[in-house]
Amino acid sequence: AKTYGMTTMRISTYDELRDYVDAWSEGHLRFLVLEGRGGVGKSYTFKDVLENQYEPTGGDNDLILQDNNSTVIWFSGHATPFSIYKRTEAHPNAKVVFDDVDSLLNNKNSVALLKQICETGASEVRWSTTRGREEETMRYTSRHNVALITNRVDFNGGHLSALEDRAIYLEFTPEPHELWEKTQIITENQEILDYIEEHNLHTTHGHSLRRVEKAIDLLSAGLNWRDILHP
Repeated sequence: AKTYGMTTMRISTYDELRDYVDAWSEGHLRFLVLEGRGGVGKSYTFKDVLENQYEPTGGDNDLILQDNNSTVIWFSGHATPFSIYKRTEAHPNAKVVFDDVDSLLNNKNSVALLKQICETGASEVRWSTTRGREEETMRYTSRHNVALITNRVDFNGGHLSALEDRAIYLEFTPEPHELWEKTQIITENQEILDYIEEHNLHTTHGHSLRRVEKAIDLLSAGLNWRDILHP
């Protein structure tokens, strides 16, 4: 079993997951880390909760806004420390989601920035840069709620240890029947559902909602969709 210096919750149902995401979105949880294998609907659950409250604009790398009064900043893929600083500085009260940003936790500057952002209560976030021979420090007061969505992260030791006592950590491992029920929500295409059930794909450890979504796209394009469903 993994041990962390943070509060660890192991959950296996989508209702439990939604409860925690709701609590985070309502501002009760300052820093939430959600770990789980790919394709089980982690990001989907966050977007489902947030988009009930916010009107999305642009893609994942843009802002999700509600009446310009409340903001969610969604980082997806690669994000440099400076881009994180500038976007969070522009919206110091925003909720911030890092979705599978692997480079974030491999970069000591990003982790140092994340540590400042996730301090309890209002906290000062600083960014130092050198222009010519002079060092300049920019700063703002952060009131962010932060969520980190990842397939796997090891906080034991190293530069990540500074985040341990700041996070509520969720390890999400949905039971096969939970994943199967979620599959039937994602698609009502009976041909795909029958194929999954016929080959018992929904009972395998590798069953993935992401594969189901790809199968839907392939089927609509008239291409072979069956092979993509097999782990």
